[in-house]
Amino acid sequence: MTAKLKGSDLKDTIKGALKEVRLPAAGRSKGTAKPDMEAEKPQEPKLSRKRLATRAKLIDAAGQLFATQGVSATSLEEICEAAGFTRGALYSNFTDKNDLLMHVIEAEYARLFAYLDDHWQEILKEARPENYQEIVSNLLHSLPVDRNYILLQQQVAMSALRSPELGRMTAPLSDRFAAKVGKFVADSLNSIGRVPVIAEAQIGEFVIALVERTLKRHEMVNPGEDFSEEKLAELIKVWLPNLLESLSKPAATSEK
Repeated sequence: MTAKLKGSDLKDTIKGALKEVRLPAAGRSKGTAKPDMEAEKPQEPKLSRKRLATRAKLIDAAGQLFATQGVSATSLEEICEAAGFTRGALYSNFTDKNDLLMHVIEAEYARLFAYLDDHWQEILKEARPENYQEIVSNLLHSLPVDRNYILLQQQVAMSALRSPELGRMTAPLSDRFAAKVGKFVADSLNSIGRVPVIAEAQIGEFVIALVERTLKRHEMVNPGEDFSEEKLAELIKVWLPNLLESLSKPAATSEK
């Protein structure tokens, strides 16, 4: 004869049985594959040439105004007026001023990368540098050193410090630029028989800091006055060669 289960024993038995049974999800037969939700997401449509041109004009106008007036002092109305578009055109391309600023920063670093790469290739086709002065000349020729550059860089730095989101986006771009400049300098040093004593990216940071410090100093003393590559070379011809010498050492010669 089968013994009767007490109430507590019956509950324990049912719980144990339920743990071993996997019930199929409602509305889905056994063995049906889970739908791929990612595959169902439609791809974002590519922007038309007209849309890209509109965005480029808005970004360029914003960059110019941010540099000369400051980010906080520039209104969206001023940007639209400078670019020749309505607020509707701006908001159909950017969510707000912060979003527009992010695109300005990306565009500015894209310009810096392209400028450096283009001039680097041009220099490589010619004679290699033979001394520190030629390295400095080639370097300055490969950087877009103008008043707008230093003003916009300062605005970008201040905005990135105030906004963690902007900071996280800007830091990798800044690091990449420093690495490119450092690579340029390291290759140039190799041409005169020297090698860096620190990482290339660190050399880039030193060089950029010195160049930007010189540009800022010039802007403070001579506000509104633009300067040429020759003028900048004159201002840093003593400091930069000495810096390059201190950050490098003679290359080891191979033993025969």
